[in-house]
Amino acid sequence: PAAEAATGTTAAADSPIAKVLRVAGGSAKFVPLAKAVATEVARLPDGFVSAVETTLRGKSKNVWTRTYKLAQAVAQAHQWQVAPANDTLVTRRFRCVLEERQSEDEVLDALVEGGSQADKDADAGSGDFRVLRIILIPEDPLPSARTAR
Repeated sequence: PAAEAATGTTAAADSPIAKVLRVAGGSAKFVPLAKAVATEVARLPDGFVSAVETTLRGKSKNVWTRTYKLAQAVAQAHQWQVAPANDTLVTRRFRCVLEERQSEDEVLDALVEGGSQADKDADAGSGDFRVLRIILIPEDPLPSARTAR
């Protein structure tokens, strides 16, 4: 059974990604990101997944802060979906798959704070770096309140 669950998760993780939310530097507040994650999962079309990611580049304290913010936001969004504050909220439970992967997304690279100018100059034009990505896989079908829109 555990192998079947893992296979199902892997297959779902290969579904088309509807949107990628990116965590950059800046404020340490995670609630706006948690709201964005919860909203994105609730609105995902059936058969699609969403992702939230951050780059693993820059000063170690900045990488840690971004990663912690990402984990906190996804955990809070999951809690809201599993145990909503009231019955009128549209929720959709989800599972997560975590992956570290190579990225060539120059937009994400530009958002990263920290690191010396020498590091940035050395990396200029490479566009080659690692990201930590959490794939958000809806467990339930699209709520009927959302299909009417």
